Amino acid sequence: MSEGTAASATGPGQAQARTVHYLRPGLTSITPHVVVRGGAQFIAFLKAAFEGTERLRMPTPDGSIMHAEVAIGNGTIELSDGSEAYPAAPCAIHLYVDDADATYARAVQAGATSVYSVKDQPWGDRQGAVKDQFGNHWYIAKPIAWTPGPEGLRSVQPFLHLREAHKMVPFLEAAFGAEALGWPSRRRASCCTARCASGTQPWRLTRHTGNSSRCHATCMCTCRTPMRCTRRR
Repeated sequence: MSEGTAASATGPGQAQARTVHYLRPGLTSITPHVVVRGGAQFIAFLKAAFEGTERLRMPTPDGSIMHAEVAIGNGTIELSDGSEAYPAAPCAIHLYVDDADATYARAVQAGATSVYSVKDQPWGDRQGAVKDQFGNHWYIAKPIAWTPGPEGLRSVQPFLHLREAHKMVPFLEAAFGAEALGWPSRRRASCCTARCASGTQPWRLTRHTGNSSRCHATCMCTCRTPMRCTRRR
């Protein structure tokens, strides 16, 4: 029986109660999928470095991993072993954690190499970065100078290093209905204005959440001026 058939048979109230969300628990709309060489070793690294919890592992007859999932915080990393058809492809992932210093130290102890040590960053995070033994970059951060919106933080977020990155945003908007959350002055959200206390960086904004009841942003220079939203709601 299809969902539409079930609705006609049980009535709108019961059908609404039986509606199943398309996301499995622990997954978000954007869940990184990492293709590596040595999937089992990568899972061990995620557990040691980021206190990951293995949720699923589907091995192939030769012992390699066809698909696996490791939960980190309120997010998930999907992964598989590379093959001739799907070669290993290192990526970058941004992690928000409760203690950036401790997580960074665990990652290095688990075999990652430091890219830069943890310190207070001008955009309002305490952040460091490492490169794991599989070629992936991890940006490990905790907010210190801004307050997350009511939706909270996602622990696991993909980070794309692109040539001509400005062209990616229009593609994401057109293809997937994405919304730009932070832009330089030429593409700043029209509802928001801010002035830097130093007068030198009036346009560097971050954490614009224009689709919620309130915008959350600060200037990215050292003054960290809160953003003022002018949209009428």
